[in-house]
Amino acid sequence: MERDRGGEQALSFVEVLVAALLLGILLVVTVPQLFAPAELDVDLVARQVAADLRLAHRLALSGRANYLVTFNPAGGPFTSYSVARVGGSAEADFPKTLAAGVSVTGTDQVTFNPSGAAAPSGTITFSFAAGGKTAKVEVVAATGLVRTIGP
Repeated sequence: MERDRGGEQALSFVEVLVAALLLGILLVVTVPQLFAPAELDVDLVARQVAADLRLAHRLALSGRANYLVTFNPAGGPFTSYSVARVGGSAEADFPKTLAAGVSVTGTDQVTFNPSGAAAPSGTITFSFAAGGKTAKVEVVAATGLVRTIGP
């Protein structure tokens, strides 16, 4: 701050310029997040759930134990899920809450056994939807393979 001729304090041009630059950077960072499309939320949630299903698969293989992925509330649409060894407590960082505004439906529980296979049998499908955008996560029960489809 500088003192002008009348003894009052005033901001220098450089200080005003720095403040405007900082405000501009904040706007550039925050505004795109305010207008993120629903497709982005659906994709992120589907990829996160797929990654955690793969984690349960790897834990079952490496730990030679059954691992259970449980979605809540039963019957859906789901709002959270956890990964735990059957008969044990949830793994670190679980339960996880699903993003608000993204509807998630599918099978309430998936169990991965030490061979890597998953139950229930067949193809286990989870559907994700928000704002007209959809994605799916499928688990091939025979192999435990997890794949993401869409949006």
